Amino acid sequence: MENVKYLKIHPAIGVARLANNTDFFEFFEAYSRNFSPPEDFMSKGGANDPDPGKLRMKKQAVQFKVFAYDNNNNLLGEVKDVIPGAKISWSASVGNRKLLNYSSKLGGTPIKSVTAKGTASDLGDIVALNGVSPWDANTAVNLGYIFGTGLFVPAKGGVTRKSATSPIDAYPANQNGRLETTDTTCDGTISVEVFDEAGNKVDVQVIAAWIVSAPAQHSLTLSPAKAQEMADNFGSFKPANSNNNTGWVESTKSLLGITGIIDDPTGLDLPMMLTMNADYNPGMEVNIGDDPDRIENGIDSRNFFYPRGAGFIGNNEIRIQPEAPQANGTIPGQITSGLCSTWQGDMSACLNYWTAENPNSAFGPPPGGQQVLKVIYKEGNPNVVMNNPEEINQFMDFRGIVGNKRDGDDITFNLEYDPNRP
Repeated sequence: MENVKYLKIHPAIGVARLANNTDFFEFFEAYSRNFSPPEDFMSKGGANDPDPGKLRMKKQAVQFKVFAYDNNNNLLGEVKDVIPGAKISWSASVGNRKLLNYSSKLGGTPIKSVTAKGTASDLGDIVALNGVSPWDANTAVNLGYIFGTGLFVPAKGGVTRKSATSPIDAYPANQNGRLETTDTTCDGTISVEVFDEAGNKVDVQVIAAWIVSAPAQHSLTLSPAKAQEMADNFGSFKPANSNNNTGWVESTKSLLGITGIIDDPTGLDLPMMLTMNADYNPGMEVNIGDDPDRIENGIDSRNFFYPRGAGFIGNNEIRIQPEAPQANGTIPGQITSGLCSTWQGDMSACLNYWTAENPNSAFGPPPGGQQVLKVIYKEGNPNVVMNNPEEINQFMDFRGIVGNKRDGDDITFNLEYDPNRP
Protein backbone atom coordinates (compact mmCIF):
# COMPACT_ATOMS: atom_id res chain seq x y z
CA MET A 1 0.00 0.00 0.00
CA GLU A 2 2.88 2.41 0.63
CA ASN A 3 3.56 2.41 -3.12
CA VAL A 4 -0.04 3.18 -4.15
CA LYS A 5 -0.62 6.88 -4.77
CA TYR A 6 -3.94 6.80 -6.64
CA LEU A 7 -6.36 4.52 -8.46
CA LYS A 8 -7.83 4.80 -11.97
CA ILE A 9 -10.71 2.96 -13.59
CA HIS A 10 -10.21 1.74 -17.16
CA PRO A 11 -11.43 1.94 -19.83
CA ALA A 12 -11.62 5.68 -19.25
CA ILE A 13 -14.72 5.78 -21.45
CA GLY A 14 -16.74 2.63 -22.05
CA VAL A 15 -19.38 2.24 -24.76
CA ALA A 16 -22.23 -0.18 -24.12
CA ARG A 17 -24.71 -1.00 -26.89
CA LEU A 18 -28.44 -1.65 -26.59
CA ALA A 19 -30.42 -4.52 -28.11
CA ASN A 20 -33.83 -6.02 -27.50
CA ASN A 21 -32.33 -9.06 -25.86
CA THR A 22 -31.42 -10.25 -22.39
CA ASP A 23 -28.24 -11.88 -23.77
CA PHE A 24 -25.04 -9.86 -23.97
CA PHE A 25 -21.38 -10.16 -24.86
CA GLU A 26 -18.47 -8.29 -23.30
CA PHE A 27 -16.57 -5.93 -25.60
CA PHE A 28 -12.97 -6.69 -24.65
CA GLU A 29 -13.44 -10.45 -24.75
CA ALA A 30 -15.02 -10.07 -28.20
CA TYR A 31 -12.28 -7.67 -29.29
CA SER A 32 -9.60 -10.20 -28.33
CA ARG A 33 -11.27 -12.57 -30.84
CA ASN A 34 -11.75 -9.92 -33.54
CA PHE A 35 -15.52 -10.41 -33.09
CA SER A 36 -15.24 -13.76 -34.81
CA PRO A 37 -17.20 -15.80 -35.56
CA PRO A 38 -20.04 -13.23 -35.70
CA GLU A 39 -22.59 -15.89 -34.71
CA ASP A 40 -21.08 -15.88 -31.21
CA PHE A 41 -22.31 -12.33 -30.76
CA MET A 42 -25.88 -13.13 -31.74
CA SER A 43 -28.33 -15.38 -29.92
CA LYS A 44 -30.68 -17.99 -31.32
CA GLY A 45 -34.40 -17.95 -30.83
CA GLY A 46 -35.94 -19.98 -28.01
CA ALA A 47 -37.87 -23.24 -28.21
CA ASN A 48 -41.12 -21.48 -29.17
CA ASP A 49 -39.56 -19.09 -31.67
CA PRO A 50 -41.75 -18.97 -34.79
CA ASP A 51 -38.62 -18.71 -36.95
CA PRO A 52 -35.79 -20.41 -35.01
CA GLY A 53 -33.28 -19.98 -37.82
CA LYS A 54 -33.04 -16.24 -37.19
CA LEU A 55 -30.36 -14.70 -35.01
CA ARG A 56 -30.87 -11.87 -32.51
CA MET A 57 -28.45 -9.12 -31.63
CA LYS A 58 -26.87 -9.37 -28.19
CA LYS A 59 -26.29 -6.34 -26.03
CA GLN A 60 -22.69 -5.11 -25.74
CA ALA A 61 -21.48 -4.93 -22.13
CA VAL A 62 -18.27 -3.31 -20.84
CA GLN A 63 -15.94 -4.77 -18.22
CA PHE A 64 -14.40 -2.02 -16.09
CA LYS A 65 -11.25 -2.64 -14.04
CA VAL A 66 -9.50 -0.54 -11.39
CA PHE A 67 -5.73 -0.08 -11.48
CA ALA A 68 -3.16 1.24 -8.98
CA TYR A 69 -0.47 3.81 -9.80
CA ASP A 70 2.56 5.03 -7.85
CA ASN A 71 3.97 8.52 -7.13
CA ASN A 72 5.68 8.62 -10.53
CA ASN A 73 2.47 7.72 -12.41
CA ASN A 74 3.76 4.24 -13.11
CA LEU A 75 1.12 1.57 -13.53
CA LEU A 76 1.45 -1.00 -10.74
CA GLY A 77 -1.31 -3.30 -11.96
CA GLU A 78 -4.89 -4.21 -11.19
CA VAL A 79 -5.94 -3.47 -7.62
CA LYS A 80 -6.94 -7.09 -7.06
CA ASP A 81 -3.31 -8.08 -7.70
CA VAL A 82 -1.59 -5.12 -6.04
CA ILE A 83 -3.68 -5.22 -2.86
CA PRO A 84 -4.22 -8.89 -1.98
CA GLY A 85 -7.64 -9.55 -0.51
CA ALA A 86 -8.99 -6.19 -1.67
CA LYS A 87 -12.76 -5.82 -1.86
CA ILE A 88 -14.09 -3.46 -4.53
CA SER A 89 -17.51 -1.81 -4.40
CA TRP A 90 -18.68 -0.61 -7.83
CA SER A 91 -21.11 2.29 -8.38
CA ALA A 92 -22.79 3.80 -11.42
CA SER A 93 -24.62 7.11 -11.76
CA VAL A 94 -26.24 7.54 -15.18
CA GLY A 95 -28.77 9.79 -16.84
CA ASN A 96 -30.77 10.44 -20.00
CA ARG A 97 -31.08 14.20 -20.62
CA LYS A 98 -32.40 14.11 -24.19
CA LEU A 99 -35.95 15.24 -23.39
CA LEU A 100 -34.56 18.01 -21.21
CA ASN A 101 -32.32 19.03 -24.11
CA TYR A 102 -35.10 18.95 -26.70
CA SER A 103 -37.67 20.67 -24.45
CA SER A 104 -35.15 23.43 -23.73
CA LYS A 105 -34.63 23.96 -27.44
CA LEU A 106 -38.38 24.33 -27.92
CA GLY A 107 -38.59 26.87 -25.13
CA GLY A 108 -41.44 25.11 -23.34
CA THR A 109 -41.73 23.60 -19.89
CA PRO A 110 -38.55 21.59 -19.22
CA ILE A 111 -39.07 17.82 -19.13
CA LYS A 112 -37.26 16.07 -16.31
CA SER A 113 -34.20 13.96 -16.96
CA VAL A 114 -34.23 10.25 -16.22
CA THR A 115 -31.47 9.45 -13.72
CA ALA A 116 -30.42 6.34 -11.85
CA LYS A 117 -27.78 5.33 -9.31
CA GLY A 118 -26.71 2.02 -7.88
CA THR A 119 -23.90 0.31 -5.96
CA ALA A 120 -22.85 -3.33 -6.20
CA SER A 121 -20.94 -4.03 -2.99
CA ASP A 122 -20.29 -7.76 -3.37
CA LEU A 123 -18.92 -9.83 -6.25
CA GLY A 124 -22.25 -11.56 -6.82
CA ASP A 125 -24.34 -8.38 -6.83
CA ILE A 126 -26.29 -7.31 -9.92
CA VAL A 127 -27.93 -3.94 -9.29
CA ALA A 128 -30.56 -2.54 -11.63
CA LEU A 129 -30.17 1.15 -12.50
CA ASN A 130 -33.82 2.20 -12.54
CA GLY A 131 -34.85 5.77 -13.10
CA VAL A 132 -38.34 7.25 -13.00
CA SER A 133 -40.55 8.21 -15.92
CA PRO A 134 -40.76 12.00 -16.40
CA TRP A 135 -44.56 11.66 -16.45
CA ASP A 136 -45.32 9.00 -13.84
CA ALA A 137 -43.39 8.54 -10.60
CA ASN A 138 -44.64 4.95 -10.40
CA THR A 139 -43.15 3.90 -13.75
CA ALA A 140 -39.55 2.73 -13.73
CA VAL A 141 -37.18 3.28 -16.66
CA ASN A 142 -34.29 0.85 -16.66
CA LEU A 143 -30.96 2.31 -17.81
CA GLY A 144 -28.82 -0.78 -17.27
CA TYR A 145 -27.10 -2.84 -14.59
CA ILE A 146 -23.88 -2.58 -12.58
CA PHE A 147 -22.33 -5.86 -11.45
CA GLY A 148 -20.15 -6.47 -8.41
CA THR A 149 -17.41 -7.50 -10.82
CA GLY A 150 -17.29 -4.07 -12.49
CA LEU A 151 -19.33 -5.17 -15.50
CA PHE A 152 -21.81 -2.67 -16.93
CA VAL A 153 -24.66 -4.21 -18.94
CA PRO A 154 -26.97 -1.82 -20.81
CA ALA A 155 -30.74 -1.87 -20.75
CA LYS A 156 -32.88 -3.36 -23.46
CA GLY A 157 -33.65 -0.92 -26.23
CA GLY A 158 -37.12 0.49 -25.94
CA VAL A 159 -39.31 3.47 -25.15
CA THR A 160 -41.33 4.72 -22.19
CA ARG A 161 -44.43 6.68 -23.22
CA LYS A 162 -46.23 9.59 -21.60
CA SER A 163 -49.50 7.78 -22.32
CA ALA A 164 -50.53 4.57 -24.01
CA THR A 165 -51.31 6.49 -27.19
CA SER A 166 -48.15 8.62 -27.29
CA PRO A 167 -46.47 8.17 -30.69
CA ILE A 168 -42.74 7.87 -31.12
CA ASP A 169 -41.30 11.02 -32.65
CA ALA A 170 -39.44 10.75 -35.91
CA TYR A 171 -36.08 12.49 -35.96
CA PRO A 172 -35.46 15.28 -35.10
CA ALA A 173 -37.62 15.32 -32.02
CA ASN A 174 -37.03 19.01 -31.37
CA GLN A 175 -38.70 19.86 -34.70
CA ASN A 176 -41.74 17.66 -34.15
CA GLY A 177 -42.29 18.85 -30.64
CA ARG A 178 -44.45 16.13 -29.12
CA LEU A 179 -41.69 14.80 -26.84
CA GLU A 180 -43.90 12.11 -25.32
CA THR A 181 -41.45 9.20 -25.31
CA THR A 182 -38.08 8.63 -23.69
CA ASP A 183 -35.60 5.86 -24.39
CA THR A 184 -33.01 3.76 -22.57
CA THR A 185 -29.76 5.28 -23.80
CA CYS A 186 -27.74 7.08 -21.13
CA ASP A 187 -24.28 8.06 -19.93
CA GLY A 188 -22.62 8.74 -16.59
CA THR A 189 -19.93 7.86 -14.09
CA ILE A 190 -18.45 4.55 -13.01
CA SER A 191 -16.71 4.75 -9.64
CA VAL A 192 -15.37 2.48 -6.90
CA GLU A 193 -14.55 2.24 -3.24
CA VAL A 194 -11.74 -0.15 -2.34
CA PHE A 195 -11.35 -1.89 1.01
CA ASP A 196 -8.34 -3.84 2.23
CA GLU A 197 -8.42 -7.37 3.63
CA ALA A 198 -9.23 -6.03 7.09
CA GLY A 199 -12.24 -4.10 5.74
CA ASN A 200 -10.62 -0.65 5.95
CA LYS A 201 -11.32 1.75 3.11
CA VAL A 202 -8.22 2.44 1.02
CA ASP A 203 -7.77 6.19 1.45
CA VAL A 204 -6.37 7.28 -1.92
CA GLN A 205 -7.87 9.30 -4.75
CA VAL A 206 -9.90 7.36 -7.30
CA ILE A 207 -10.16 8.69 -10.87
CA ALA A 208 -13.60 7.68 -12.16
CA ALA A 209 -14.51 6.34 -15.60
CA TRP A 210 -17.47 7.15 -17.85
CA ILE A 211 -20.03 4.90 -19.51
CA VAL A 212 -21.90 5.73 -22.71
CA SER A 213 -24.88 3.46 -23.35
CA ALA A 214 -25.72 3.92 -27.02
CA PRO A 215 -27.65 2.33 -29.89
CA ALA A 216 -26.26 -0.87 -31.36
CA GLN A 217 -23.24 -0.95 -33.61
CA HIS A 218 -24.56 -3.12 -36.38
CA SER A 219 -21.21 -3.91 -37.95
CA LEU A 220 -19.01 -4.81 -35.02
CA THR A 221 -15.61 -4.75 -36.67
CA LEU A 222 -16.13 -1.73 -38.91
CA SER A 223 -14.80 1.41 -37.22
CA PRO A 224 -14.59 4.79 -38.98
CA ALA A 225 -10.87 4.13 -39.51
CA LYS A 226 -11.60 0.71 -41.00
CA ALA A 227 -14.26 2.17 -43.30
CA GLN A 228 -11.74 4.66 -44.65
CA GLU A 229 -9.06 1.97 -44.95
CA MET A 230 -11.44 -0.17 -46.99
CA ALA A 231 -12.32 2.77 -49.23
CA ASP A 232 -8.64 3.57 -49.78
CA ASN A 233 -7.49 0.01 -50.42
CA PHE A 234 -10.44 -1.47 -52.28
CA GLY A 235 -11.88 1.54 -54.02
CA SER A 236 -15.39 0.18 -54.33
CA PHE A 237 -16.65 0.67 -50.80
CA LYS A 238 -19.60 3.03 -50.91
CA PRO A 239 -21.10 5.48 -50.12
CA ALA A 240 -18.41 8.09 -50.53
CA ASN A 241 -19.75 10.05 -47.55
CA SER A 242 -18.08 7.62 -45.14
CA ASN A 243 -15.79 10.54 -44.30
CA ASN A 244 -18.74 12.15 -42.51
CA ASN A 245 -17.97 9.73 -39.70
CA THR A 246 -15.38 11.84 -37.94
CA GLY A 247 -13.23 9.67 -35.68
CA TRP A 248 -14.05 10.47 -32.08
CA VAL A 249 -10.47 10.08 -30.91
CA GLU A 250 -9.09 12.39 -33.58
CA SER A 251 -11.83 14.96 -32.95
CA THR A 252 -11.13 14.92 -29.25
CA LYS A 253 -7.38 15.11 -29.75
CA SER A 254 -7.93 18.22 -31.85
CA LEU A 255 -10.27 19.74 -29.27
CA LEU A 256 -7.79 19.14 -26.44
CA GLY A 257 -4.65 20.01 -28.43
CA ILE A 258 -3.15 16.52 -28.21
CA THR A 259 -0.53 15.94 -30.91
CA GLY A 260 0.98 12.63 -29.78
CA ILE A 261 -0.42 9.17 -29.14
CA ILE A 262 -3.15 8.73 -26.56
CA ASP A 263 -2.01 7.56 -23.12
CA ASP A 264 -3.24 3.99 -22.89
CA PRO A 265 -1.26 2.26 -20.13
CA THR A 266 -3.64 -0.68 -19.75
CA GLY A 267 -4.36 -1.48 -23.37
CA LEU A 268 -8.07 -1.03 -22.65
CA ASP A 269 -8.92 2.59 -23.33
CA LEU A 270 -8.06 3.20 -26.96
CA PRO A 271 -9.81 0.18 -28.54
CA MET A 272 -13.04 1.22 -26.82
CA MET A 273 -12.73 4.89 -27.77
CA LEU A 274 -12.19 3.94 -31.42
CA THR A 275 -15.73 2.52 -31.57
CA MET A 276 -17.16 6.03 -31.13
CA ASN A 277 -18.05 8.63 -33.74
CA ALA A 278 -18.62 12.33 -33.13
CA ASP A 279 -18.96 15.84 -34.48
CA TYR A 280 -21.74 15.20 -36.95
CA ASN A 281 -25.49 15.24 -36.77
CA PRO A 282 -27.33 12.92 -36.77
CA GLY A 283 -25.60 9.74 -35.69
CA MET A 284 -23.67 8.25 -32.79
CA GLU A 285 -23.30 11.79 -31.54
CA VAL A 286 -21.23 11.89 -28.39
CA ASN A 287 -21.42 15.62 -28.01
CA ILE A 288 -18.14 17.51 -27.80
CA GLY A 289 -19.31 20.51 -29.80
CA ASP A 290 -19.92 23.96 -28.38
CA ASP A 291 -23.73 23.86 -28.45
CA PRO A 292 -24.73 25.79 -25.29
CA ASP A 293 -28.03 23.89 -25.15
CA ARG A 294 -26.07 20.76 -24.31
CA ILE A 295 -23.09 22.03 -22.36
CA GLU A 296 -25.45 23.41 -19.69
CA ASN A 297 -22.76 24.04 -17.06
CA GLY A 298 -20.08 25.92 -18.94
CA ILE A 299 -19.19 27.59 -22.23
CA ASP A 300 -16.39 25.33 -23.46
CA SER A 301 -16.75 21.64 -24.27
CA ARG A 302 -13.16 21.10 -23.16
CA ASN A 303 -14.60 21.36 -19.66
CA PHE A 304 -16.12 17.92 -20.21
CA PHE A 305 -12.65 16.45 -19.76
CA TYR A 306 -10.12 16.36 -16.95
CA PRO A 307 -7.43 19.02 -17.55
CA ARG A 308 -4.49 17.31 -19.20
CA GLY A 309 -1.28 17.12 -17.21
CA ALA A 310 -3.03 18.21 -14.01
CA GLY A 311 -3.08 16.05 -10.91
CA PHE A 312 -2.99 12.42 -11.99
CA ILE A 313 -4.11 13.01 -15.59
CA GLY A 314 -1.53 12.36 -18.31
CA ASN A 315 -0.55 14.95 -20.89
CA ASN A 316 -2.20 12.89 -23.63
CA GLU A 317 -5.04 11.37 -21.67
CA ILE A 318 -8.69 11.56 -22.76
CA ARG A 319 -10.93 11.13 -19.72
CA ILE A 320 -14.32 12.69 -18.98
CA GLN A 321 -14.47 14.62 -15.71
CA PRO A 322 -17.60 14.26 -13.57
CA GLU A 323 -19.22 17.47 -12.39
CA ALA A 324 -17.66 18.64 -9.13
CA PRO A 325 -17.90 21.73 -6.88
CA GLN A 326 -14.53 23.04 -8.06
CA ALA A 327 -14.86 22.13 -11.75
CA ASN A 328 -17.39 22.41 -14.54
CA GLY A 329 -17.19 18.73 -15.38
CA THR A 330 -19.97 16.67 -16.93
CA ILE A 331 -23.49 15.87 -15.76
CA PRO A 332 -24.70 12.27 -16.21
CA GLY A 333 -26.67 12.20 -19.44
CA GLN A 334 -24.97 15.27 -20.88
CA ILE A 335 -22.66 13.47 -23.31
CA THR A 336 -25.58 11.74 -25.04
CA SER A 337 -28.08 14.60 -24.82
CA GLY A 338 -27.97 14.97 -28.59
CA LEU A 339 -27.69 11.27 -29.40
CA CYS A 340 -29.92 9.81 -32.07
CA SER A 341 -32.14 7.10 -30.68
CA THR A 342 -32.62 3.97 -32.73
CA TRP A 343 -35.57 3.13 -30.53
CA GLN A 344 -37.34 6.42 -31.28
CA GLY A 345 -37.08 5.82 -35.01
CA ASP A 346 -34.09 8.11 -35.47
CA MET A 347 -32.25 5.30 -37.24
CA SER A 348 -34.16 6.07 -40.46
CA ALA A 349 -32.72 9.59 -40.41
CA CYS A 350 -29.22 8.44 -39.50
CA LEU A 351 -28.61 5.89 -42.23
CA ASN A 352 -26.76 8.19 -44.59
CA TYR A 353 -24.39 9.22 -41.84
CA TRP A 354 -23.88 5.92 -40.03
CA THR A 355 -21.81 4.28 -42.71
CA ALA A 356 -19.09 3.25 -40.28
CA GLU A 357 -21.72 1.63 -38.09
CA ASN A 358 -24.18 0.31 -40.61
CA PRO A 359 -23.23 0.64 -44.31
CA ASN A 360 -26.28 1.07 -46.50
CA SER A 361 -24.67 0.06 -49.79
CA ALA A 362 -22.04 -2.32 -51.13
CA PHE A 363 -21.05 -3.92 -54.40
CA GLY A 364 -22.05 -7.41 -55.36
CA PRO A 365 -19.82 -9.82 -57.31
CA PRO A 366 -18.79 -8.68 -60.78
CA PRO A 367 -20.03 -8.08 -63.37
CA GLY A 368 -22.94 -6.64 -61.39
CA GLY A 369 -23.20 -3.06 -60.29
CA GLN A 370 -23.89 -1.33 -57.00
CA GLN A 371 -26.44 -3.02 -54.80
CA VAL A 372 -28.23 -0.64 -52.45
CA LEU A 373 -29.05 -2.40 -49.21
CA LYS A 374 -31.54 -0.64 -46.98
CA VAL A 375 -31.22 -2.17 -43.58
CA ILE A 376 -34.51 -1.66 -41.75
CA TYR A 377 -36.69 -4.47 -43.03
CA LYS A 378 -40.32 -5.15 -42.32
CA GLU A 379 -41.42 -8.32 -40.54
CA GLY A 380 -41.42 -11.35 -42.81
CA ASN A 381 -40.44 -9.38 -45.90
CA PRO A 382 -36.76 -8.42 -46.32
CA ASN A 383 -37.59 -6.46 -49.47
CA VAL A 384 -39.78 -3.90 -47.69
CA VAL A 385 -38.14 -1.02 -45.87
CA MET A 386 -39.62 0.22 -42.60
CA ASN A 387 -39.77 4.00 -42.27
CA ASN A 388 -42.41 4.35 -39.57
CA PRO A 389 -40.90 4.84 -36.09
CA GLU A 390 -43.49 2.57 -34.49
CA GLU A 391 -42.65 -0.26 -36.87
CA ILE A 392 -38.95 0.19 -36.23
CA ASN A 393 -39.42 0.19 -32.47
CA GLN A 394 -41.54 -2.96 -32.63
CA PHE A 395 -39.71 -5.06 -35.16
CA MET A 396 -36.09 -3.98 -35.58
CA ASP A 397 -33.46 -6.41 -34.40
CA PHE A 398 -30.67 -7.06 -36.88
CA ARG A 399 -26.96 -6.86 -37.46
CA GLY A 400 -25.10 -6.18 -40.69
CA ILE A 401 -21.66 -7.67 -41.20
CA VAL A 402 -19.26 -6.16 -43.72
CA GLY A 403 -16.31 -8.25 -44.83
CA ASN A 404 -12.90 -6.58 -45.01
CA LYS A 405 -11.42 -8.87 -47.64
CA ARG A 406 -11.48 -8.54 -51.40
CA ASP A 407 -13.93 -10.49 -53.46
CA GLY A 408 -12.54 -9.53 -56.84
CA ASP A 409 -12.74 -5.78 -56.46
CA ASP A 410 -15.71 -5.94 -54.15
CA ILE A 411 -16.59 -5.73 -50.48
CA THR A 412 -18.91 -8.45 -49.24
CA PHE A 413 -21.97 -7.58 -47.21
CA ASN A 414 -24.08 -10.05 -45.26
CA LEU A 415 -27.13 -9.23 -43.18
CA GLU A 416 -28.69 -11.20 -40.34
CA TYR A 417 -31.87 -9.93 -38.80
CA ASP A 418 -34.76 -11.15 -36.68
CA PRO A 419 -38.20 -9.55 -36.99
CA ASN A 420 -39.59 -12.04 -34.45
CA ARG A 421 -37.75 -10.75 -31.41
CA PRO A 422 -39.53 -10.92 -28.03
